[in-house]
Amino acid sequence: MGEKDSQYTEWKSRVNVRDNYKCRECGVKGNQAHHIKSWKDHPKLRFDINNGITLCLNCHKKHGHGGRPKVKDGKIVAFYLRYTTIEKLKEYSHKIKTSMSQAVEDLIENAKA
Repeated sequence: MGEKDSQYTEWKSRVNVRDNYKCRECGVKGNQAHHIKSWKDHPKLRFDINNGITLCLNCHKKHGHGGRPKVKDGKIVAFYLRYTTIEKLKEYSHKIKTSMSQAVEDLIENAKA
């Protein structure tokens, strides 16, 4: 396990324990640690417990999480649909089509060379 994996696991555990495993939005049992300020845009806050809240699956879905591709070496190798939204499916569908179109163009260009 890498350093960031263990830091994330520790952060998630601390957020859930602090919130007593209750969704901060609806109050039901939850274990989804959610970053208030995004992981991508706020790297310095990634492991700050004050930048996390516990959510249930349904509330986490409302924030647009779930249903994301697993990417390896720049290629989508799996797609998880656990609790995705239609909007996310449309977004990923567009990304896949765009990626495939570029791959076909590259193949054609390489065949010409």
